[in-house]
Amino acid sequence: MTVKPDSENEVWRHEAAYWGYAESADLDSFLSFWHEYGIAWYSSQSSPLNKEGFRQHVAQAFSKLRQDTLSFKPHPLSVRVYGDTAITYFELHTRAIKEDGSEFVEHERATHTWLRTENGWKLICGMQSPLTGLEII
Repeated sequence: MTVKPDSENEVWRHEAAYWGYAESADLDSFLSFWHEYGIAWYSSQSSPLNKEGFRQHVAQAFSKLRQDTLSFKPHPLSVRVYGDTAITYFELHTRAIKEDGSEFVEHERATHTWLRTENGWKLICGMQSPLTGLEII
């Protein structure tokens, strides 16, 4: 299968737009990128969440942060498109001020799986984990 750079750029534009909606705390637009049956697994969760669980998790997280201070900066590491499926790998740097005035900073590695649907690219899977030093055994 031939990988088409234009498709990769298109998927990354969706990824960037997705994080832009997160940064503006526009929960409905942010979640509109997710497929109805999508699942996400955050490093703070013990198991993956369905779309409704994901909605609740994000709403709770946003409620603890001053929304005018949200900053989500994704840095692409790899984008690959295979037919109607795309996979993105990226580092995500998050910064905000909590409601109590303390700073929230998080650096994670993340991956998203996108599916091309009749309604455009939709997220079907996501996973994040803390970006820390790796110990080679």
